[in-house]
Amino acid sequence: MSQLEPTETISCLKTTFFVELAYCCALYFIKVSIMFCFLRLSTALKDKLYKPTLICMTVISMQFLTNMITVAVQCRPVSYFWDQNQPGSCIDTTAFFYFLNAFTIFSDIVLIILPLPSLFQVNRLPSQKFALTAVFMIGILSTVSSCIRLITIRAFTLTKDPVYDAAPIITWSNIEINLGIICACAPALRGLSSRLSKTKVNQSSLDDTVLQSNEFSVQ
Repeated sequence: MSQLEPTETISCLKTTFFVELAYCCALYFIKVSIMFCFLRLSTALKDKLYKPTLICMTVISMQFLTNMITVAVQCRPVSYFWDQNQPGSCIDTTAFFYFLNAFTIFSDIVLIILPLPSLFQVNRLPSQKFALTAVFMIGILSTVSSCIRLITIRAFTLTKDPVYDAAPIITWSNIEINLGIICACAPALRGLSSRLSKTKVNQSSLDDTVLQSNEFSVQ
């Protein structure tokens, strides 16, 4: 950090500030998309998954608003975050991000456990059960990456060069978010793959019909 120009340091810290906001948004919308999938599933199965999902969605939404407000006003004035050559102060961001990460891990575990009874009580083909298991394994990997991110936060609080040593946090945050996106999108990919398979079968049948027609014409 000492090797950077003052303007470069300010640019890096501004980027960090907006990345924190983007991280909170990404986590929230990933979880909400997964919970909407649960709501759709609970409607189809007519089970008791609906109300717990709504409760989780309400709690996570309230937490999201709290996180966004806290991140946005963690320093007073806001510009004190990237320019400390002015009067101002910041909250204990270490404690806040510990809490944020701990809540993220807890909500991940809840979202993994919540639909399991409903999903595996339904009569499904072995291939479908395998696919569901794969989705939840991805969710578990996302939770593991959140735990590793928590460790990197601890190391980050002890650093004297926050710009350089922020790399592990950013890396594991990206891994966590991308695994979450894959997990959230996986149920929709099943419909897409089924449609593509039907298209392939129809095209194959059409090709066979054309071939048989040509053979008949030759005869």
